[in-house]
Amino acid sequence: MKTRDVLVAAFAATFLSAGAWQVQAADSLQSVKFAVDWAYQGNHAFWSQAIDDGTFKKLGLNVQMDRGYGSGDTIIKVAAGAYDIGFADINTMIKFDAEHPDQQLIAVYQVFDRTPNSVITLKRTGITKPADLDGRKIGGPQGDASRMTFPVFAKLNKVKESSIEWVTVAPNLRETVLVQGQVDAITGFTSTSIFNLIAAGVPRENIVTMPFAEYGLDLYGSDHPGVNRNPAVYILPLGPGRGRSRPQLDHWGTGRC
Repeated sequence: MKTRDVLVAAFAATFLSAGAWQVQAADSLQSVKFAVDWAYQGNHAFWSQAIDDGTFKKLGLNVQMDRGYGSGDTIIKVAAGAYDIGFADINTMIKFDAEHPDQQLIAVYQVFDRTPNSVITLKRTGITKPADLDGRKIGGPQGDASRMTFPVFAKLNKVKESSIEWVTVAPNLRETVLVQGQVDAITGFTSTSIFNLIAAGVPRENIVTMPFAEYGLDLYGSDHPGVNRNPAVYILPLGPGRGRSRPQLDHWGTGRC
């Protein structure tokens, strides 16, 4: 079975060797293609900062970071080899692994304390709880992590999924169709959609969220023996302010951190 790291495909094992933590010459940098899950936003900042301030280059990495179009899309690109590393929702990755056992990905660093997957709506719709979604129109991009895990959310909360009409929208139009009334609710990260709706002129008090984590679906956590084989390859997810010393990485590699 072929296993590909979801957060790193192949970084040099020599990163832990003597001198690996010193600034690298430009021609010796390891090129890395990194895709995030969505358009650039605040939770991507500790990677973009590391690119801008030269932190990754000091660690021997020349990182190209590109925006994403949903966790599902990012995961497919990493699995296909188009990107070496991706930032994506772990629940979407689990679904991918179950459906593609010969291309399994692994997660090596959990960024959020809890899943930001959510259903978001507006007060004017009268939707206040999951059961109110029955018979409604919900909008979401095809590769959106919240949409992909919605069936589990629906089952846990006794939502009649067969009664829901899904409207597939482009990522940049998701909040727009909700504001315009073309859909009754949308799926997405609370950390993305709330700010986009406020930017579109919707008062915060008019935004209703149903975070999956508050409705029985808090699924975060990951572990894999691949971390033990070469802990140095997981430098990239740590970012500035989260970097670790060699002893810490050695300790992490034993699975005791």
